Amino acid sequence: YIKKHTGRAHVIYLKDFLLAGHKPMHMYDLLELGSFEFRPLGAGQQDIVDLVNTSAQAGTSWVVH
Repeated sequence: YIKKHTGRAHVIYLKDFLLAGHKPMHMYDLLELGSFEFRPLGAGQQDIVDLVNTSAQAGTSWVVH
């Protein structure tokens, strides 16, 4: 998604989560799952290093959490 919007995603807001089981097709479906929990950045399932590197390559000015 970040690569798709190269040059247009000037600010990226990151959140991390823990989800037991499968990852749903639509991220908003996470909120309906009982086993979903937000986690501190880097303590969940997101590949934070890859997201930050991809954001830099896409021309993002700010990455916030």
